[in-house]
Formats: sequence, C-alpha cells, structure tokens
Amino acid sequence: MNGPALLQERIGKLILDGINVEVPSVDTDLFDTGVLDSLAFVELLLHLEREFGVQISIEELEIERFRSIERIAEFIASQVGSAAAPSGEWREPSAGSGNGAGSGRGRPG
Repeated sequence: MNGPALLQERIGKLILDGINVEVPSVDTDLFDTGVLDSLAFVELLLHLEREFGVQISIEELEIERFRSIERIAEFIASQVGSAAAPSGEWREPSAGSGNGAGSGRGRPG
C-alpha cells in the first residue's frame, strides 16, 4: 500500500471512530451523500487537527477540500509537509507525535 492510500485509510478510520460513520470509498462525496452535515463537519475538523497536529484556518475552509476522503488526504498531506516524503508520499509520524502531541493544543499535560 502506498503513502497516499495509507493516509486515506487513516482518515477513513478517523471518520469511523470519530463520528461513527463508515464511508464506502475514498471518492464518496461526504456532503452530497449526507455523511457530513454541519455538526459532523466541525467534529471532523477537530479530529483532523488533533490527529495530524494541523491547524485549519478559516481561509482554508473550502468545502471542495473536504468533499471526499481522497481530497481530505491531499489537503492534510499539503499541511503536514514535514511528514510527507520528498516524493509527496505520506510517512507515518514518529512515535509520540500523533494526536496533536507537541502542537501546544489539546489536553493540558
């Protein structure tokens, strides 16, 4: 399995575990199919920020970037440049860097 596919799988699991919805494929339109409504979208953003240690600004909230798992993976890969291999393939973060660790956000330590 290549880097982008691993990232897509991880995002699919995050959607399943975080908002309790199974997405049939990586190119399923999450809004048109009703998988995401406004509340679920906000929850997804929170989970993405925590899981990948990114901050998603208002300027970056273009619905097209979040329409499918495939597009979300492209967006996340562009946001976590240090975790992407030079070829643009996704690399798992090192141990202890998941769930927003070191991002200064989340639960107090």
